Amino acid sequence: MDLLKNFKIPPALLRLQAWFDGMEPPRRIMTLIIALLLLTFTWLNLIWQPYQQQQQRLQSTGHALHKGLAELEARLKKLPTTQKVDINAERLARAQLLEQELRDLSITVGKETSTLIQPSEMLKALRKLLAERPAVKVRRMEASSVQPIQISAASKQPEQAAAGGKKINPPAPAAKKGEEKKADEATAPVIYRHDIELEIEASYLDILSFCKEVEGYPWVFFWDEVRYRAVEYPTTHAVIRLFTLSIGEGLIGG
Repeated sequence: MDLLKNFKIPPALLRLQAWFDGMEPPRRIMTLIIALLLLTFTWLNLIWQPYQQQQQRLQSTGHALHKGLAELEARLKKLPTTQKVDINAERLARAQLLEQELRDLSITVGKETSTLIQPSEMLKALRKLLAERPAVKVRRMEASSVQPIQISAASKQPEQAAAGGKKINPPAPAAKKGEEKKADEATAPVIYRHDIELEIEASYLDILSFCKEVEGYPWVFFWDEVRYRAVEYPTTHAVIRLFTLSIGEGLIGG
């Protein structure tokens, strides 16, 4: 209350109050209306309109930020899925498949070659069979060559037939086609073909009986070629080419 008592109205306001009180009532009302309109206009242009414009700018910025945030969230959701895609997955699957095929082929070769006669025993076995048949005269018996054969899925079937005791020719080495096939062949297991050529003379029936005995031998021989010709009745000259397969490059021994 002491502050209000000590408060003094400025002289300018006192003069303005005196001027306003001296007006006629209609003029006084008109002056108040004009003053209110001026205050309203000032408030709209200097305070309210800038405030509204600022609010609109803030809303636009908020919408833009919200849209950008939604896009970032969508990218973040896709990011883990993209990272899980391995560009080397196909190559890895191919390598694993080739490794499995290599293991299977190695197991198959090991099982099937166990039924084949060893190269070092070929001459011994043939000499034993010939010793039991004095009517068959040996003109020549020699090992001719050792040929490596790369095993693939295409050549697997002939070896499986050999395991059943069928006398068939093994496949010739496949022609190399392309770098990928060369890479596959480089890792494929290898078996070796051991050839032996036998030249004999006897009667036709003795030679036929000898061939049947070779075919019924406990160990498996493969027949490659049989050539015969009549020399002087009843003598027949025959050239027989046989071979066996092994997983080693060992030479044929006698």
